[in-house]
Formats: sequence, C-alpha cells, structure tokens
Amino acid sequence: MKSLEMINVSLSNIINTYSQDLFFCKFRTIKDPINASYETRFKSSDAVAFKGIFLLISPEEVVEIDGVNIFDKNSYAKVYTLFSFKFEYGDLVRVSDDFYSILGIEKSYKEGLNYITLVLRSSC
Repeated sequence: MKSLEMINVSLSNIINTYSQDLFFCKFRTIKDPINASYETRFKSSDAVAFKGIFLLISPEEVVEIDGVNIFDKNSYAKVYTLFSFKFEYGDLVRVSDDFYSILGIEKSYKEGLNYITLVLRSSC
C-alpha cells in the first residue's frame, strides 16, 4: 500500500470514527397562491440526515471596529463529511438544536478519498 493511500484510509477512518449526526436542510422556493409572491423556506421534515465531524472554529466574540466594541453573535464552524449531497451556498445544516448556514464548500478528491469541507456560520 502506498503511503498516500495509507493517509487517505487514516483520514477516512478518523472522519467515520468522530462523526456525529447532522441534518442538511435545503431551501425551496414556494409560491404563495394568495398574493402571488415567492418565498424561500425550508421544511424541517425535508431534512436529510448525514454524518460529519463538526468543529467550532470561532465562538461568539467582541470585535472592535473604529474604537467601538461590537458583540459578534455569529459563530463559525467547519464540517468534514464523506457524504456527497448537492450542498449549496446559503442552505442550512442543523447541529443538535442550532442551525448554521453554509458559507463555503470545498470538495476534495485525492487518490481514492472523497470528502467535503463545509464552512458554516450560525443562523441567529
């Protein structure tokens, strides 16, 4: 076994071992027949379960801008998963009771290991 293959197998095992249950919620455009308008919503009943490693990378913090302290309520996180859904910018990932919106998606396909990294921001 080549060393790169061994690294890929190890990464895959780590992702499988430390994964937790997460839910992917896709936004849908729904037409309101009463006033003929469109809204984007998601239904929690349409959520799809998947497994991934959730890492909180930036907790809530105070940010100083032009000498004024501003409390940033957003927290940022990353999810590493072996599942390949059609993740899109702005869709939601539910972790426990918290919802995070997808800011970025990075797909990695390297020598037999396919995984996706999602960059998330908390949805207040």
